[in-house]
Amino acid sequence: MNTTRTTLPLCRPHHRGWVHTAVVLILIVTALAVAAIWLGRFVFRKGYDQSTPEAVIQSAKQMVLDGNAGRLHELVYAGQPELRRVLQNIGLSLGALDDLGRAVQASYPEEVQELREEAQRAASSGKATSFIARIATGQQRDRSGNRSEREQDFRAAIDSTLKGLMSDPYGWLTANEERLGVQYLTDEQSVLTLDGKPLFPPVGISIQQFDGKWYVAPPWEHMRNIGAWPKSDEEWEILIEFSGVAQNMLTDMIKDVKAKKYPNLRNLAEETGERAFLPLAFAGLAFGKAVEERQKAEREARRAEREATASDTTSGGTQPGASEAPSKDDTPPNDNGPL
Repeated sequence: MNTTRTTLPLCRPHHRGWVHTAVVLILIVTALAVAAIWLGRFVFRKGYDQSTPEAVIQSAKQMVLDGNAGRLHELVYAGQPELRRVLQNIGLSLGALDDLGRAVQASYPEEVQELREEAQRAASSGKATSFIARIATGQQRDRSGNRSEREQDFRAAIDSTLKGLMSDPYGWLTANEERLGVQYLTDEQSVLTLDGKPLFPPVGISIQQFDGKWYVAPPWEHMRNIGAWPKSDEEWEILIEFSGVAQNMLTDMIKDVKAKKYPNLRNLAEETGERAFLPLAFAGLAFGKAVEERQKAEREARRAEREATASDTTSGGTQPGASEAPSKDDTPPNDNGPL
């Protein structure tokens, strides 16, 4: 009995080449897709309208709704690269603050709802509960009652501010959109208003036009005039470095909130205040020392210049252009003779 054994061919060399080529093509396409998604976040970012002051307000709200609170700094005018770096770091902190708010809402939903209801009641009665809201609307502190009651009211406002910032940092912007407006001062300058009245009086929040776009323009010039403005590279480096500290602190707070480390919002607010105090204090001390050293060097330079000028005046003899007094020997003879 004859039997025929059939042997199926294994993968031939040219078949293996096709397989390798297909694998490489799949890897290349996958890599390009991932790169396109990653680069798209930066290259093809959503644009926001800055054609009018009203558009700037709407764009700020839309950034928050889109989860792009970290880009709010783009609506603020810088005017110099050092300040833009500071604003970019602050923008990262604003994004982290938004993430913290979402974490707080998920971990403390009942307390967040109570805060929102309290804010709605305060808005309907025309009274601001948070410290920032009182300053923004120009409300004066209540001077009635004894000192203990006033201090208690002040602490309650601070507590409400911290809770509000952590639970819904941009809720005020979205909730009061219809109340916000602008008042034009010139064709290129306006101020932000609430119910027709300027916010943060008497300084206000200016929205100005620069190079065809409208920006929120903080009172940088006023800060320069009062001396609260960096001039040296060291001073700018201090501001740039410390402007990014808040993001790290907020990132740690987000982890703690998700782990439900704090029993309630009050404990969270107290911890946030304690964590923020030291970095802010160190930043203030470092910046103040740098400014003091720079001012001291400027004073010494001016004094040296005055001393050099005085030395040139005394040692150089008669100043140019001054007439010399005639000496006794140079006195011309009296042609008329003695009287």
